[in-house]
Amino acid sequence: GRAATSVQKWADNVLTSTGLASDQALEAANNFGNLFTALGLTEDAASKLGPVLIQRAADVASLLNVQGGAAEVIQRFNSGIVGEAEPVRRLGVTLNELSVKTKAYELHLQDANGEVSEQAKVQARVALILEQTSKAAGNYLLTSDGLANSQRTLSGTMRQVQIEVGKLAGPVFGALVSGATSTLGAFLDLDPAGRAQDLATSHPDLLAVALPADAALL
Repeated sequence: GRAATSVQKWADNVLTSTGLASDQALEAANNFGNLFTALGLTEDAASKLGPVLIQRAADVASLLNVQGGAAEVIQRFNSGIVGEAEPVRRLGVTLNELSVKTKAYELHLQDANGEVSEQAKVQARVALILEQTSKAAGNYLLTSDGLANSQRTLSGTMRQVQIEVGKLAGPVFGALVSGATSTLGAFLDLDPAGRAQDLATSHPDLLAVALPADAALL
């Protein structure tokens, strides 16, 4: 749908700001999307939140020089969003019960009875993560010429080149496989004598390899 197209377009253009190749960015966005929809958010909201969190993850990894880069921070964000406080605490984010409920009330996410639903808690946790990592915003691009981010961007670029080469080679390889399959199928349809005749006529080199040395002298 439209949300998926938007996410794909985003994923194709984040290498220089995150160090992630398009397939890595898309996988992370889809994982966030699946998580958010499973927790009750709409598909549209999920498709918008994922890219924001991924970019922030890359910026946090840059600022704190997290080993494992954006991918490691993304995993910690995922844990925090579902209520595991320890993984994100190491990033300077506090997600205890009190802070989550306070943020939910601040965002007017409570129901008519003042209760905070699990969906509301998810939204509050996301808000807290973004709020408490705001100092990192834009850090990847700002320090893109530094050694750590240059290496991350280079790694992502090499992966992206492999993806693009694969896109170009795929149709060619597919045509070769199709042609080979057709030829082999026709060969296998022949009776044994016909197969030998076909090899002798079209591929004498293969026949020489296939026959024992003494048979070749007969």
